[in-house]
Amino acid sequence: MMKLKKEEIKVKKNKNSKGLLLLGLFLLLIGITLYTYNLYKYEEPLIENEKSVDAFFKQNNKSNTEIKNVNSQSENVYIAVLEIPSVLLKTGLVDFNSFRNDVDKGIQIIEGSQFPDVDKGNLILAAHSGTSNISYFKNLYKLKTGAKVYIYYSGIKYEYILDNIYNVKKTGKVKIQRNSNKSTLTLITCTKNNDTEQTIYINYLNSKEKY
Repeated sequence: MMKLKKEEIKVKKNKNSKGLLLLGLFLLLIGITLYTYNLYKYEEPLIENEKSVDAFFKQNNKSNTEIKNVNSQSENVYIAVLEIPSVLLKTGLVDFNSFRNDVDKGIQIIEGSQFPDVDKGNLILAAHSGTSNISYFKNLYKLKTGAKVYIYYSGIKYEYILDNIYNVKKTGKVKIQRNSNKSTLTLITCTKNNDTEQTIYINYLNSKEKY
């Protein structure tokens, strides 16, 4: 009689073990699904950016006016492309009036900017640093003076040379220290490991050519 009780207890333990195993597999499946979904959501804007950059160069023969007209119909069309080879950055700029011209959606063209075809103008761009999929300027801290930066715009490739890097306090305003006699590209982002400052990268036009 005692032996029968022990066998009954053993059967119950086996049933519990199978239940725990199934529960573990179910939780694992949920974890894998969530990880895959989050990875997809992170990569989706990066893939879309790559497609939009490709589309930008494919319409190279179109005039800038044609490009802007297309952009009014599709907010994913770029009017210019920024490239910084030393930090493996290549991404586009949307029209200034686009709702996507915002640091929370990509690289923002700051009000008052002039595009490179304006002599002695200053194109001012801002983007997040950090680890999100919109942190396009996350690796700017690696840049050294002398680095090459490119803007592709209206059929012309503009080459800039990084001349100066400096930090300013976050006050809602940024004082840009540049040579106003030179065509300039200014990049602005949060300072790495510093929550109270922003870093400014001043680049001067070195050359331009058709692409």
